[in-house]
Amino acid sequence: MIDDFEGANFLHEKVIREADCAQKIHTETNAAKAIEFLKTQEGDFFPQPEIIFLDLNMPGMNGWEFLEEYKNLSREQRWGTVIVILTTSRNPDDEIRARIKHPKVVFMKKPLLRSSLEEILREYFSDNY
Repeated sequence: MIDDFEGANFLHEKVIREADCAQKIHTETNAAKAIEFLKTQEGDFFPQPEIIFLDLNMPGMNGWEFLEEYKNLSREQRWGTVIVILTTSRNPDDEIRARIKHPKVVFMKKPLLRSSLEEILREYFSDNY
């Protein structure tokens, strides 16, 4: 999860834990630190989250800038990751812009609800869910 608002992170983490669908949850309040985390190599492996929950409006590196940097990661680092943009924005152009930045992007309104999470899991991870 990448969101500068810790209250949102707390709520979204609670939804994910209650759905019992994640082995590990990593949270960053800074998009630049999230990119650095994704570049962290342990042996021959990089972190490869199956889902990234991303806020668009953050100080420093915002969600749009994160998507630009994310595209620069190797294909192996990005393989299979679904990016879920969680936003309070009501601008329909944001969804179009997000889909251009990353083909596997899901655009949702905050807060993350269990029903929304289950929908994502069924659509993108139906073999495991």
